[in-house]
Amino acid sequence: MYVKVLFETGLLYERLYKDYFRGACYLYLVTLFEPSNKEYEKQYIRLCEIVREKNGFEWEYYITLIHDISDIEKYIDELLNKNNEKTKQPKTKSTTTKYVSKPVYSKVKTVKNSTSKFEEFNAESYLHSLGYKVGSTGLNEYQRRSLLKRVLNEGKISKYDVIEILERNISMFGHRRDRQKAVSDWKNDLRYIKENF
Repeated sequence: MYVKVLFETGLLYERLYKDYFRGACYLYLVTLFEPSNKEYEKQYIRLCEIVREKNGFEWEYYITLIHDISDIEKYIDELLNKNNEKTKQPKTKSTTTKYVSKPVYSKVKTVKNSTSKFEEFNAESYLHSLGYKVGSTGLNEYQRRSLLKRVLNEGKISKYDVIEILERNISMFGHRRDRQKAVSDWKNDLRYIKENF
């Protein structure tokens, strides 16, 4: 019953408010509860494509960081703040030093006694903040492996969290033709982590 309510809420956001991001977030949660339901998956993929088209890849990526309903508003605020920061950056002339803002990465604390698999921070977002990127615009294999080796050896993230992230991404995006390079990179990195750590 709860899953059906989530599903209908997601479609309601799309129909009534044209809020594709919130709708996709609800449908993503539905696919986590019932990953074998093809109708849920189909609607989720459809909304993701609209989000990517209207808001860009970063907004689509954030959908996959959602673990429960309370995450939705938190990530909307984070994305809107990022957009505001980008528009506030001063324009520079070619003769002046370019203004570069340092990204701020904060560990997202979870509620005490939380059942979240990432206890002290959102591991996927944190790994991305460490510089891990895949696909045609990401790091090459040597760079990714060097980064993974360094952050694992320094204890910045656990092997368990990295494996969870990679497996989840492969599961979520494996069917997407436009993400096959990224999926291939995740599979190679997953094999590397399992064999070497």
